[in-house]
Amino acid sequence: MAWQRTHLAKTILLWVGITSGWTASVHAQEDSAALADEYYRMGMEIFDFTHRKQATELFTLATQMNPRSAKAHFMTGKSIMLTIRKEQSLPYFKRAQRLDPAVDKDILYYLGQAYQYSELLDSAKTKYTDYLSLTESTTDSLQLVRRAEVKRKLLECDQAKIFMASPANVDIVHVSNKVNSEYPDYAPTVTADESLLVFTSRRQDGNLNPKLAADLEYYEDIYVAYRKNGEWQEAKNIGPPLNDRYHNASVNLSPDGKEMFIYHDEYGGDIFVSYQKPDGTWTAPEPLQEINTPFAENSASITANNQKLFFTSNRPPGMGGTDIYQATRTRQGKWGNIKNLGPVVNTPYDEDGAFIAANGQHLYFSSNGHIGMGDLDIFRSSYDSLTDSWSEPVNLGYPINSTENDIYFALTGDERYAYFSSVKFQNHGEQDIYRADMRFWKPVTYAERVKIYEQKKQQDSLSRLAPDTTIMAPVMAPAVVYFVVDLTVADAATQQPLVSEVDLGSEAGPMTRVHNVGPGQFRIESAPGFSIVARSDGYLPSARKSFVFDGMNTSVRTDTILLERIQRDIPQILNIYFNFDSDIPNSYSEVDRLAALLAASKHLRVIIAGHTDDIGNDAYNQQLSERRANRVRGYLVDKGIDPARVDAIGYGKTNPLVPNKTKASRRYNRRTEFTIK
Repeated sequence: MAWQRTHLAKTILLWVGITSGWTASVHAQEDSAALADEYYRMGMEIFDFTHRKQATELFTLATQMNPRSAKAHFMTGKSIMLTIRKEQSLPYFKRAQRLDPAVDKDILYYLGQAYQYSELLDSAKTKYTDYLSLTESTTDSLQLVRRAEVKRKLLECDQAKIFMASPANVDIVHVSNKVNSEYPDYAPTVTADESLLVFTSRRQDGNLNPKLAADLEYYEDIYVAYRKNGEWQEAKNIGPPLNDRYHNASVNLSPDGKEMFIYHDEYGGDIFVSYQKPDGTWTAPEPLQEINTPFAENSASITANNQKLFFTSNRPPGMGGTDIYQATRTRQGKWGNIKNLGPVVNTPYDEDGAFIAANGQHLYFSSNGHIGMGDLDIFRSSYDSLTDSWSEPVNLGYPINSTENDIYFALTGDERYAYFSSVKFQNHGEQDIYRADMRFWKPVTYAERVKIYEQKKQQDSLSRLAPDTTIMAPVMAPAVVYFVVDLTVADAATQQPLVSEVDLGSEAGPMTRVHNVGPGQFRIESAPGFSIVARSDGYLPSARKSFVFDGMNTSVRTDTILLERIQRDIPQILNIYFNFDSDIPNSYSEVDRLAALLAASKHLRVIIAGHTDDIGNDAYNQQLSERRANRVRGYLVDKGIDPARVDAIGYGKTNPLVPNKTKASRRYNRRTEFTIK
């Protein structure tokens, strides 16, 4: 099936290329609407993540043939949303809604995303808020998932406005067209002396495999460039043994450039290491045996003294998602004493792209769990040798970070310059490599950014006053701003307060105070941003809820968290969906919540049920569903839950959640469920 779709896509594109000139000259003689429908049909046939570019081209052709086709504009925007330049979807979604407001039941959701990625944050909030209002009483499983996502995105929009109000003092420049290409170039890493740059590219020039990969792009290869007289020279393929005819991706260099870490996607994703020989060539990559597990290990960075390695993994038990770990080299030269960096650095979401500065004092990484602008943002945490601990991470700020994914940030030895891949500014290709001058960058806490934002809002408000308005005294921002929440934790069905407790997230500062003023009643006083999880015996714990200070007039907020009573013998979905033919969940955060529930309620038992989509034979799908259920069961056991309290069962493809008609619907059928006993 995969071969057929790839072959079809190639045939379509070849036909489009050959006939494009002919089409331009005769389309007036054809039924353009019928031709648009044909382009649309072909686009739908190959629409998925791996064929996003080809589908985009076909849908775009459909809009050109029939500019009044709402569905063609909608699918053009939807396929662009799967690419790197997501903001380019906005005009297509806007046009689709104008042509037909009912073009898709979730059009407001997609418009909100497009506005957010375009950094038009107020418009994004409007669309997101309208979507929540429209779907308030929905029972649709996909919309329920999206509602939870939209609530988080509204918070991201507020945070992005705060970051954009106080840009970081950095100068960012495009490295060079000698390094960048018209193809994706990303994951740069540089030696401490800035003489050697290593990165990953999917370019045609120099690629060891002239054929296309399954997604109709060239295979990943590792490239190098040398810096002479302050300028980067032409990038070259590093060649064998680091590259072969399949995907090869660089992860990081040691500061001296003699040790290279490489990622291979086999065995769930593993880290390999290669050493530079005296003649400048490299040894064959070898797996980091002590580091790799059946789970994913996808980034690594080593200190200048070669004694500590920082890497990311989604292995259990963890804080949730992908976490950062530290390993120490033993006297025998092996990696040992592996430990999770803990809840100050790691969150229930993803931390990735770890980079340790040459001095070992500053850890740079990406996260979507700490306060950021949207998707992954880049943060820095500092090491305190006296307490052997890492500081609260600081967001590097805008314009280093954006509303899209920002990841893989590597610095020179003195931390004066950084290299990273981005879709900012005037790209030469899809992703390009940029150099940031960090000499004047200063760490600014989120609380400090909020003060700047509030002061600017006051200044803007004053500037809009009439010219003859008399100001008796200047308005001064207070030296310390406290954010207060009067919180009620209540039963979702009866709305009655519950005897409960709340756990603060890692971003809560030392000044945060929680006062239990009555059953289910709390007053929380904190710095401008924090998050909590509410728990009560006999109820499911709440999802992590974030609070952000939003103006001098809203320094006290009243809010309620509703907890759902534990429903026994009723299957409930774990939102941890699987990739095709995989038994590794995309996230463990929901399983962490279930583990917390079981840990707090020792009398409960749980049954984990695995499910698949309809692709493949019955016997294989049955085995796959059992592997998925047992994967979750094993994770719970690793988190300390008694194995006797957790059962696992597989249903294969016999119990779909939604009809197996599209790739998206199949994704939701590749799921697990839990039933409390």
